Order: sequence, then structure tokens, then C-alpha cells
Amino acid sequence: MTVTFGARTDVGRVRTRNEDNYLVDRKLKLYVVCDGMGGHQSGEVASATAVNVVRETLVKRRGVIDSYGYGDGRHDMNDVMALVEDAVHEANLRIHERGHHNASQRGMGTTLSLLLLVRDTGFVAHVGDTRIYRKRGERVTQLTEDHSLVNEMARTMNVAAETFDDRLKNAITRAVGVHPVVEVDAQAFELQPGDRFLLCSDGLHGAISATEVADMLALEDPEVCVRELVEAANAAGGRDNITALVVQVAGAPAPIDADEREALLDGLKGVPLFHGLSSLELRRILEGARRQTLDAGERLVEQGHVQDALCVVVGGHLQVLRNGISVARIGPGSHFGEEALLHESLSLCTVRASSDAAASVLQLTGPSFEELRTTAPTVALKLAVAAAASLARRLVAMSPQLSDPRPLYLEPVVATRSSARPRPTGRLRADTLTSAARPVAEPRPRALAARVSPAATLPAPQAPDLGDDVLRGASSPPPAPQPPPLPLEPDGGAGEPE
Repeated sequence: MTVTFGARTDVGRVRTRNEDNYLVDRKLKLYVVCDGMGGHQSGEVASATAVNVVRETLVKRRGVIDSYGYGDGRHDMNDVMALVEDAVHEANLRIHERGHHNASQRGMGTTLSLLLLVRDTGFVAHVGDTRIYRKRGERVTQLTEDHSLVNEMARTMNVAAETFDDRLKNAITRAVGVHPVVEVDAQAFELQPGDRFLLCSDGLHGAISATEVADMLALEDPEVCVRELVEAANAAGGRDNITALVVQVAGAPAPIDADEREALLDGLKGVPLFHGLSSLELRRILEGARRQTLDAGERLVEQGHVQDALCVVVGGHLQVLRNGISVARIGPGSHFGEEALLHESLSLCTVRASSDAAASVLQLTGPSFEELRTTAPTVALKLAVAAAASLARRLVAMSPQLSDPRPLYLEPVVATRSSARPRPTGRLRADTLTSAARPVAEPRPRALAARVSPAATLPAPQAPDLGDDVLRGASSPPPAPQPPPLPLEPDGGAGEPE
């Protein structure tokens, strides 16, 4: 499942502090928006604590999520839904205890809306009046119910919420951290290709109409969508902090029919990655593969985003770009993304169909490869060895020092202040997107990246150390990482971008 997102937070035109917070963890496919309250920086503390603790809890019990994602039968949908509820309850307890022991923060709390995507299922947990909308086709649905005084009165009195005094609209009936126990609304639903979600604070949905929200959710690029939403809320007065997080689930690639499979078999036999595989073994691979057709100029992979599939060009040509600069043009037989079969990783380049014609790509995703490991382990092993060999050749091409017969000089390592575990120096990368920042080193295998929330830097407590692969954000996104030059490995005249 390919997921893209756009996120933005803004202090608004009236407030001097931003108590909103959001978090994106690409590895977990976790998306959270919180709106803190409490005064004297307490709202910022509450919302920051909530997003951190929710993620921390899910990471600690990641096995439940992975089990359901792989479908191994040990955990089901109800187990994951119970886990997201537990994560919110844990955040509630931490915030309440902090307020109990600190008089200046007593009574602080936060709203919270959480979206977790696992396999073909979406999970939502919700407290307060932040909202989650879903756009499916042309229909936009509000998935959460506001836990607000106005909403309760409107439902009880059977009148529109707009009829009540504006002074009542900020009063909420449930919040994370105010009391020792909180009631959490949770639900699960089946995802469909093309689903789009908006998580937002009341500074957004309270400023613009549902019609305006629906119109802007139709904008193609999630980044453009969140920018327009925030600007519209500011244009309407910007009386509160404004946060918008748009999550886009990609459309499903078309399955391969029988006639097409025969034509693809002939083509794949000439691809070096598949040398050593018999026709029967190639058929087993094609059973789990999908073919995706790209319009001229359409993007397949975004630089810095998760590369979740091995891709083989089977028609047309693709353009490879690094930091917006075209570095290669590849055609049928070229392949990239082998690392997706071995571990989760980020793409070092943007890959799109050439601007002059459509293209088609054969894709084998990580979950499909895991299924192949179960049903045809010998075939999966051969493919994994071939993928590792291809990556090794590319690594040598990227690192002339590695191909030098002289002894390799290793850079010294430095220990972090928070842990005795050494880490290598390297470029700045991130796994989790939040609104408090610190620099980290180059990620190890399975590390993912995310842009940084443009929220104000948070006050004490300091953001917890989430590991060497996490970058915590300040007031603007960091510059794009500068990866090494892209090597192209000849495959019958075609190259392989990583």
C-alpha cells in the first residue's frame, strides 16, 4: 500500500502560541493530530506528550500490528483496535499524572484524533473536537464525532450547532489528560484504493464550511491541499491554531491477466535480476505481482518517500530525478526498488513516466514477497539473493572507496549524549514527523524519513529520544537530503535507479 501525505500547522492570526501538534510515522503509517489546552504552555506540553506517548506505545507493541498486517493469524482486527485505544489511554494517564505532580499544569489536556493504516484496514481513535474526514470518490464523510458542548446540545435539542453562541464552541466534553480515565471512540474500516483522509484541529473546521473542505480535498497534491486549507482558515480570521494533515492512499495497480502474463514472461527472461529462474518460477512471481500504468508525467515514486515495491519497467520510459534534476531515462527491462523485498527503505530519487508518453511498470510489493516466502520459499530465496547481489553491485558503484584494494578507512563513531550506543555520522534523516526537533544520523536498515512539522518548538518536557533514526522538527521543514550521485547499472542498455 502506497501512502503519501501533506501536513501543516499554523499559529493563526490571533493566538501567540501554537498548542496544536501533529505526528506522522511513515514506518507505522501512523497519523495523529492534537489540540492542547491549559494555559502557561500547558496545552503545548499536553499535545506534545500525547503524540509522543501514542507512538511510543504502538512501537513497543508493534508485533500486534505486524501480525495483523502479515495475516499470520496470531492477531486480528480487534486486537489492533484495542491497541490504539490502549495507546490513547496511556497518553491520558501520562498527561494526568504530570498535571497531578505540577500545580501549574494541573487540568491540562488535549484533543486527539489518530489514524493508523494496516494492510487494507484503517483504524481511528478519537477524543475531543479534532476531526477526521474521509474522501471516497466524490463523497466526503466525517468519521469522528465532536465531543463538544455545542454538539451535545445540538443533538439533544435537535437544532443546528451554528445556532449557539460562539463562546460555547470551544467547550469540549472529553479530553485526553484532564481526568484519570477517558472514554475513547474507536473504529475500524476497510480501505479502498484512492481513499483520502483529512485530520484537522477545530481552528480549521471551525473557520471554513464543510463545502469548502470538500472542494479543497479534491486538489490532487496533498501538500497543496493542506496549504490551501490553512490559508483559507487564516483568511477567515485565523482565530485559533490551525492544523491540517492529508493522507492519500494510492489507487490499486491493475492485476495481470493470463494473456498479458505470457507476454511478460518472455520479457522478464531477459532481465538480469531474474536470471537463474525458470519459466515456472517466474510464473509464481507474476502471480503476486501487479501492473501499474502511468500517464505521461505521472509520478511512480517520490524522493524521500517509502519505496515499497520492486519495480520493473515493461512499457514506455521512466524519467529519474534527483532533487528535481533529471539524471536518467530508463526503459523496458530496467528495474529498481529491490530493497523493498528485504526491508523498508526510502527512495533516493523521484521516478515518473516520461513527459511525452505513458509507461507501465510491474510491481512486487514487500507483503507479496512475504507471501511468496510462504508459498514458494525456494523461488523467494533465489529472488532475494539476486536482489542482494544487485544492491551490492550498486553499493560498489556508489562507493569507489569500497572497490579500492587498499585497506578501508572507517570514520570514527561518536556516542550520543542520551545513550552509550555509538552511531555513525551522516546526513540528517527522519523516521517520525513531529513538532520538536533534534538532528540525528543516517538511518540504519528499515529506517524511514519524514518531513518536519512546521509548528513552534515545544517547551519542557523535552521530546523523548526516539532513536537515531528520528528527526524532530522546528518551524519549517529541513532542506531535502543530498544523497550521493545515482549510479546506473547497465541492463541491456537500461539503468537501475535506486
